[in-house]
Parts: sequence; structure tokens; C-alpha cells
Amino acid sequence: MILLGLPGVGKTHLAVALGIEAIKQGYPTLFMSTQDLLYIFFYLYSSLSHRVDSYL
Repeated sequence: MILLGLPGVGKTHLAVALGIEAIKQGYPTLFMSTQDLLYIFFYLYSSLSHRVDSYL
């Protein structure tokens, strides 16, 4: 789930509350910033692209 909105509207509060409830019900959770998420996406994409290019 990605929560978007202006500063101060309660995104973090809502995310933490949902995460706590998910954990109580046995679901794994992950909380990270958009910056960290994009870093992971770009890292994985560049790693995959490098491997695909080496096979061509």
C-alpha cells in the first residue's frame, strides 16, 4: 500500500496503525520511505538489465 498526500494529514499515523493490525493478524509488514523504495526498484532494475545485456 502506498499512501500519498500533503504533509501533516496523517499518512504515517495511518500506515503505522494498519501495520500494527496486520502484524496482529499474522501478516508480514514492511515500512519504508518512498526514497528507499525507489532506490530498491532502480537497483533491481539495473541489476536485471545488466544480466540480460550480458546474454545478448
